Amino acid sequence: MIARWFPSVTLVVMLLVAAAIWVPPAQGDGPFRGNATATPAQPRADLTALAAATAQRPPFDSSRRPPAQTAQAAQPIAQAPRVSLAGILTDASEPMALLRISTDGRLRRASQGDAVADWRIVRIDTASVIIRDPSGDESVLRLGK
Repeated sequence: MIARWFPSVTLVVMLLVAAAIWVPPAQGDGPFRGNATATPAQPRADLTALAAATAQRPPFDSSRRPPAQTAQAAQPIAQAPRVSLAGILTDASEPMALLRISTDGRLRRASQGDAVADWRIVRIDTASVIIRDPSGDESVLRLGK
């Protein structure tokens, strides 16, 4: 019995919903309440004063521009030399790291706690060395990389 009138009721409900969507709101309802004319944000007297000030000091006059920046010679940024691990010497008393510095390419021996080219040797393991730069950041140097 319900199956006979269900399609008709569904159609009527759908038409009512469509009509509610398509019918424009009455005057004064919805987001556009009141009249359609907008009121100016500033009184006309303020606009006249602004126009007079603009006439006295034009916005694109050279006196209103920022001072020209002088071209300064670009100074090279000092970069910390790169350090690479060339080898690790293990001894019964103390391990040593062989480090290659990018500035001269020579090998340097360093023990834990030594400073090499602004880097501090934090720890020497069997296959890696942990170093700390002047800002306190630590890096791991591995053999073969």
